[in-house]
Amino acid sequence: MGLMKLLPITLLALVLAATLVRAAHVPEVLLNPSEWTANTEKDLYLSVKNSKGENIVKVEIMVPEASDGKPIYNIIAIAKPSGWKAEEWTKEGQTYKMVWRTDGVGIGVGETVEFGFTALSPESGEYEWSWKTTDVNDGEFPGESTTRVSAAPISYFNIFGVPEKTKAGNLLRITVKAYAEDDTVKTDYSGIVSFTSTDPRAILPSDYIFTSLDKGSREFLVTYKTIGDQTFTVTDWTSKITKQSIITNVEPGSAISITISPEGSEVSPGSSITFEAEGKDKFDNKFDVTGMTTWGIDSEAGGSWDKNVYTTEKEGIWTVTGIYNSVVDGTTLNVKSGVPPVTPPEEEEEEVPEEVPEEVPEEEEEEVIPVEPTAPLEEMNIECEDIVTMAPGSNETFIVTLNNVGTTDLTDVSLSTMGIPSEWITIYPFKITLEAGTSRDFLIVLSVPENETESRKIDLIATSTEGITTSRNIDLNLGAPPTGFVGISKNLLNLGIVIIAVAALVLIAWELWFRK
Repeated sequence: MGLMKLLPITLLALVLAATLVRAAHVPEVLLNPSEWTANTEKDLYLSVKNSKGENIVKVEIMVPEASDGKPIYNIIAIAKPSGWKAEEWTKEGQTYKMVWRTDGVGIGVGETVEFGFTALSPESGEYEWSWKTTDVNDGEFPGESTTRVSAAPISYFNIFGVPEKTKAGNLLRITVKAYAEDDTVKTDYSGIVSFTSTDPRAILPSDYIFTSLDKGSREFLVTYKTIGDQTFTVTDWTSKITKQSIITNVEPGSAISITISPEGSEVSPGSSITFEAEGKDKFDNKFDVTGMTTWGIDSEAGGSWDKNVYTTEKEGIWTVTGIYNSVVDGTTLNVKSGVPPVTPPEEEEEEVPEEVPEEVPEEEEEEVIPVEPTAPLEEMNIECEDIVTMAPGSNETFIVTLNNVGTTDLTDVSLSTMGIPSEWITIYPFKITLEAGTSRDFLIVLSVPENETESRKIDLIATSTEGITTSRNIDLNLGAPPTGFVGISKNLLNLGIVIIAVAALVLIAWELWFRK
């Protein structure tokens, strides 16, 4: 009786098991290639193999989407294997899903079919594709494949907005763009760029680190100060990529003064004299403005002008004036009889002396008049200790004073160092304005690692927006680390001595006056 009850249950279980086995299919799915560079067009293949189960008759794949629901990859084309139909599902003109179907037998056990399509990769990152296979019994098998988009290495820079001609002091607004090997803008570029120029007085941007907001393109400001053909160069020292700008012909700025020559000349009546005018802009660029200068002389002097050549008439001491762009200069001209015309001296041929037997004359000591050298005009200087002594593994603080000894204010004055790693030193404040005739202090904090024992020379360099630079060297002596007590800086030691002295005075006062 028990066997009769078990028989229907056993048959039902066998039928269900057969149905499950018949419905199940197990695919092996690969998406190739799984990695390529950003912003490049690539042919992809979704390889589908049926390991076991019913034949696969439908394959679909979803394109990864951004947070706003838009497909991240741009699907350019979709291929159809023989015997299969292809469908593209789109929204807002972009493909977000691809489906392949067949009315034939499909993919049998052990068979493989590749479903191809062409896509344009986005920016670097990892992206997940969702796929699904369906068999003849509508049995579905979902899965996911990951593709990795790597950042294409930077290949070169391009510089835009550089003019072929400008005036000294004009602000140039230029753009630097970073490009990958595929000639597309490297939107994920995050390198550090430095600027140099053939103009030693040019105002250039400080070192800049590109950020994700720049998208590989950044605007900078450049100002040339020196006349002539000038260029600037952008360099990424880490990637060893450099780009020089086009040549810009820098013309003088507006003249702030002119100088007339010759000065204080003497000529006879009826003779001619040629005058010249030289302009100077605010950057001390000098340039000839003779042909653009309006010339004149006292009306009582008579005579006549032919451009910049004056023919004298009456005797007297007269004032010659030149006017260029509202800038005026003058000089005196003494017209009197008996002054010979100024003619260039004739060049005399040098006689080659005949060789005679050498006689060694007695040398007479000539009195040498010492000439004091003329020191360059100093605008800013640095005051600080000549030697800093500290133990490895400790900290030391000291003050550096900048003095503006010039007559103009200096802006964006900063202090930097060379000769030691940047992580050893902290400088505060970062930038200051240094008025003419004033001084400001910078606080320097040195932190030397314990394993450093070699003494070094530190170069302190101060610069300003106006191009004023000064420097000073100090010696960093690294002694043996302190033993038997905790190493502290000299400033903290001095502070401790003061605290102990004050405490001693308080105790003495207590004993003498307050204690009963």
